[in-house]
Amino acid sequence: MSTRFRKGVLASITVLFCLAASSAWAVVDDMPIPAKLQAMILKKVVGFDQALSKKVSFSVGVVYNSESQLMADEVVREFGSNGVSAELVRMDDLESKLANYDVIYLAPGTADAKSVIDGSGKLSVSGVPDFVNSGTVSVAIGEANGKPSILIHQGRLSQEQHEFSSKLLKLATVVG
Repeated sequence: MSTRFRKGVLASITVLFCLAASSAWAVVDDMPIPAKLQAMILKKVVGFDQALSKKVSFSVGVVYNSESQLMADEVVREFGSNGVSAELVRMDDLESKLANYDVIYLAPGTADAKSVIDGSGKLSVSGVPDFVNSGTVSVAIGEANGKPSILIHQGRLSQEQHEFSSKLLKLATVVG
């Protein structure tokens, strides 16, 4: 192999590595709070939902795409370690599996799943704060002053036919 060829291959590998790393960082940047804290907080948040709090347990479908699969794996693991049944759901499979879950968690890059969730009566949640601000989900875990914060989109919550107790609404940042 010539030196020129080796340098070209090395340059190509470096570019691919940088692209892969930047994609992973983009996913992490979308979610300011670690999956472990998200799962703990979201479990408590669901306890304030007037419909879901009556259930003995609830199940979560964690929707992902190819860029967010590793993050989604971690979210499923953390829900499980908090005693919540959670499964990975490829974005392409959501429509056929939607009925299996009480709560739908949208990982980064899955905002298009909103159209599938619309009208289903499922509570939509995420670790991506922008998803609440845009009305993509009802609840997200964000960050304020270096601490986790609960964000609730009131309009989306009503559209999904869910209602939280006033105690939670006082603790949360409510938009829409």
